[in-house]
Amino acid sequence: MDAEGKGTGVISKAFNTGICSGTDKLREMKIVMDKHAGSDDAVTVYIGDSNADLPCLLHADIGIIIGNGKSIIETCTRVGIKVESGPKLGRILKKRDGDELLLYHFEDWNAIIRSGLLD
Repeated sequence: MDAEGKGTGVISKAFNTGICSGTDKLREMKIVMDKHAGSDDAVTVYIGDSNADLPCLLHADIGIIIGNGKSIIETCTRVGIKVESGPKLGRILKKRDGDELLLYHFEDWNAIIRSGLLD
């Protein structure tokens, strides 16, 4: 970031700021989750579109892949993570379906809204 807060495109851990990787995203997600720990009705939903989002998608109660990110879907297939496309709200479960890791895939935000997940 420059002095005006605009992105410069430079990524460096030397600055020790910002979110630069999937590990950084997960660290920040855990910080937010820790703030809400202890709430019996809290459900964590993470929505991402790239392989860098995979750690958070798997850590959340419900992980949603959004868009046409073929790379992340191919990665999931390769490592044995089930991806269910466009489920309705009644079919959305937590991240495990028995012993199988489970993520959901929606084409766009409109599809997520139509699913009823955000109601």
